[in-house]
Order: sequence, then C-alpha cells, then structure tokens
Amino acid sequence: MQTIESIKSPDFKLKLDELGKLVDQFTISLLNRLDNLEYVLEIISFLNKTTTCQIIRSAEKTLVEKWGQPQNIPFCWINMGSEARQEQVVRTDQDNAIIYANPVTGNKIETDLFFKQLSAIVVEDLEAFGFKKCIGNVMAVNPVWRRSIYNWMSALDEWVGSSEPADVRKLTILLDFKAIYGDLSLAEKVHSRVFELFGQTISVSHYLTRDDKLFKSPKTLFGRIRTHRSGSCKECFNLKTSGLAHLINGIRILAVNNWIKEPSTLERMTRLKEKQVISSTEYNTYKSAFTLLMKMKITHHFLEKKGAPLPDNCIDLSRLTNSQKKELSHALEAVKVLQKRINKLYNVVWMNFFN
Repeated sequence: MQTIESIKSPDFKLKLDELGKLVDQFTISLLNRLDNLEYVLEIISFLNKTTTCQIIRSAEKTLVEKWGQPQNIPFCWINMGSEARQEQVVRTDQDNAIIYANPVTGNKIETDLFFKQLSAIVVEDLEAFGFKKCIGNVMAVNPVWRRSIYNWMSALDEWVGSSEPADVRKLTILLDFKAIYGDLSLAEKVHSRVFELFGQTISVSHYLTRDDKLFKSPKTLFGRIRTHRSGSCKECFNLKTSGLAHLINGIRILAVNNWIKEPSTLERMTRLKEKQVISSTEYNTYKSAFTLLMKMKITHHFLEKKGAPLPDNCIDLSRLTNSQKKELSHALEAVKVLQKRINKLYNVVWMNFFN
C-alpha cells in the first residue's frame, strides 16, 4: 500500500497556499468595505467550506483510484469549533471529525484504515490552505474524532455520564459542529443524540457551567478589566479566553437547553430571542458585545500576521484610546452578566460535593 507522502501533489498544495493568501486579501477588503460582521462571517465561511469540500473530494478520488473504497461505506466530514459557528474569519487551527457508517463484519480494520488515510490527506491539505493543525489533536486523524456511527453513539453515552473535565470538553466541542460533506444523515443522527442526552440529565449543563468557571471572569470585583499583570505584557487582555469564550459558552448552554441546534452564536442569539429565553434588550446587549469582541480579535489577528509581538488573541490595553477601553469594558460587563445568569440557572450546588 502506498504511503500518504507518495500521493501528495506539490502543485496542488502550492495552489492551496496561493488560494489562502487570496482569501486573506478578500477578507481584509470585506472588513474595510462592509460594516455588517454577520454578512462577512457568512461569506468567508462559505469560501472556507467550498475549499474544504474540494479538498475532501480530491482526497477521496485519489484514494479510491489507488486502493478502492471499501464496501462504498458512506461517511460525513464535520467541522467543529469556530469554523462550524461561522466565526473563523482568520484561519487558525483545525477542528474536524469523520462519522462513517457501520462497516460489515470482518471489514472494520480495512474501513478505518481507509478513513485514517483520507483524513491524513485532508488535514495536510487544509494546513497548506492555512488551517494549522490543532495542538489538542481535535482532528479526524485522531481515532477519538474518527468513528463509525455505532462507536460515536457509544462515546456520547460515555461522555455525557462522565464528570471528567476532559470528557466534558469533548462534549462541548461536539456541540458546535456542522456537517459539510458526505452523508449528512449520519451527522444528524449524532446531533440528535446529543440533544436527546441533554434532555435526560441535569449533570451535563452543570459540568459545562463548571468548565466555563475554570476561566476567571473578564472583570475584577471592582469593575476593572482583568489583565495578565505578569511577564512582558502586564496590560494584556485575552479576547478569546477571557471574553469571547465566556459569551460563546453561555449562549451555547442556553441554546442546547432550549433545543436550538444552530451552531452559530449569532443565530443562537436570534433563536433565543424568538423563543423569549432572552429579551430584546438582552439580545442587543449580547450581540453588541459579541460583535465588538470579534472585530477586535479579527483586527488583532491580521496585525499579528504582520509581525505584531503580542501573544495570541491578546491586546495591550495601554494602546487603546479611552473610548475603546470604555467600549471594551461595556462589552465585558455583558459577558459578566451572562456568566452570572448561567451559573444561577445551571450550577447544581449539591453536585459540587461529588467532584
């Protein structure tokens, strides 16, 4: 059997690299010309999805020609994390998985080998396009994120009943996923099972709330923006872990507990307002906070690509104007309010004594 290295196409990867640079240029142009962040996110998400599907199609064709697809087993490629939520304007790291139909008896090893090789090619080509490999290995090349539909269902049952932080995070990652290629019915089965399990137990929302509390509130007790206050960046604030993550997590927990399946944070907010889970005032507050934090994060990422020395996702508050600091402080106040609401609704106090 040929190795992955022997079937790579240098020309194809060079084209992917060039395409990635063109998408970056187009993104900058959109951000400069359009004030509607939601529209920009949709356009870039469509371009990323189209490219990813072409990469998968090319990899599948290559493998089928070389080895033949075992039993023509249906599969589905899913994106997770920020790409699934349509929030990855600047390509960072990959979060993806494969769900494939249950193989016939005696063909399980061959089937997984096929999808292992497929995922390896796709992950490499996505990296050539500009999506870095996930440091935490949340990718289809990892067997944890590459399973038959039967094994996916078994894993969900295991994760939903676990109090281990690692299992809770796996479930959290899987809540934000979007099927983009292949037999989409496989993804729908997994998605439906996730929501079914949420409705059967109070523990999952508790653990997700607890997991979010592992990261400190973005503001101190006295209302100041919480900065690193250490090292070479004492006035640094992490837009992702200290701001956006709390907002995204809070809206996610509200959404899943109200059977809202859309992965996009903005779409989830809209559906929560329609279901009257949040008021119009709350909707406008959360949306404004999300928009501001996202724009600041995107701006920082493009500056970082030009050689800005700040740590990933961090901004230096000393470089902001008083007006910008005031806007950021107002947005983080909304994040803090949402955190308190989620904690009040879903933190089951008596469960804290058992973990």
